[in-house]
Amino acid sequence: MTAQSQLNGLVILYAYLQRIFVYDMVLATIPGDPPRLPAPDTANLLDRTSAAIGRCDPRAGLPADTVVDMDAVLAAASDAMAARVARPNAPQRERIAAIAGDRFHHRHLVEGLVFWGDRYQPETADRYRQQLLSTRAAAQDLTALVARAADGPLPASDLAQIDTWYESVVATAGNIPKDLALIARLIHSQP
Repeated sequence: MTAQSQLNGLVILYAYLQRIFVYDMVLATIPGDPPRLPAPDTANLLDRTSAAIGRCDPRAGLPADTVVDMDAVLAAASDAMAARVARPNAPQRERIAAIAGDRFHHRHLVEGLVFWGDRYQPETADRYRQQLLSTRAAAQDLTALVARAADGPLPASDLAQIDTWYESVVATAGNIPKDLALIARLIHSQP
């Protein structure tokens, strides 16, 4: 069970790091003032987490030094997420960044759960595999929206859709600290 739990935690952590990476990339793509956010080296954090996923032995789990490293990655991700949490009345650029981060987070989470399920629970992999196309399409839709926003003002239909999507992101923002705590428990194989 240790290896299963640890890999599950790594999958969720990787999805959150993608969320942070996409959020920051959207802010860099859409014109506006530079954000005043902690700027972790997200590419490095993603690389370290990806390497840990590769080192997670299907039976034995993670080496102790990798668990320690993932604690540091999780701490950086937690700080970054706290600074990027969706809040009501955020400027449009931040709303788009939060929505894009959320959509890419979900895409990578589903892809990771398919990977995890293929290793440990084929029925779980099959269930999440059914969501792959829709999560990829949602991420592509957001990529197109970001490109339109970077080119200039958005039409009213896009603005209305942003409002709807953003309400959903704000409504689920309270789950983030619980998810981050879950990641820590999973990586340490705690219930």
